[in-house]
Amino acid sequence: MKKIFFTVTLLSFIFCLSSKTNAYLLGFKSRDNTISNIQQIEEEYAIHLPIVSFIFDPYGDTVVSTMQQLPSTLGLDRIYHISLSPNSFTAQQVADGLFDTQYKQFFALVKSGDLRVIFRTMHEFNGGRYPRSSNPTTFKKARIHVRNLSRQAGLTQQNILFDLSLNARDLPAKNGKPSQTATFIQCTQAAKAKLKCPTFEDYYPGDKYVDLM
Repeated sequence: MKKIFFTVTLLSFIFCLSSKTNAYLLGFKSRDNTISNIQQIEEEYAIHLPIVSFIFDPYGDTVVSTMQQLPSTLGLDRIYHISLSPNSFTAQQVADGLFDTQYKQFFALVKSGDLRVIFRTMHEFNGGRYPRSSNPTTFKKARIHVRNLSRQAGLTQQNILFDLSLNARDLPAKNGKPSQTATFIQCTQAAKAKLKCPTFEDYYPGDKYVDLM
């Protein structure tokens, strides 16, 4: 895991060196999730942002139109950190293909636009708020399935890097029933054996399916 994190960090840094900029901003997200907001900030402060972010949670109609505009508006000389998650689906449902249409459409847009993307999906899985969380077995199946879909769409690490974005603390839902109002277990390393609760390591799907964390 350390090797993968270092390799991708270095790769991202090299990408950024190729950008014409006097500033380095990581993880910048448009305030209103729009192309125009990013353009306005770059013009106002006379900077070029090598990495910009869009959060498409939940998946909506703006995804396709925004993705189609990126090559001609914000261009190909930057990295796009994009979050897209099946917020109403469990990990098992994702693994079974219920969100495949949206994922396939997104991957096709990355491919056709020749974009370089850091892809964040099914984040905070080790918390207990989202339906996809609190179950390491089904989460790993889902992540492997989604990564395989990207390869079927013709994407490689040259186009897309998979970001495993975890919750700051391991807070699985009690009885494995996640919701926004669930009772959470404080699953510290010291209490893990006694409480028999999962920590983020249990959700790790393998080096083949994770490019950075």
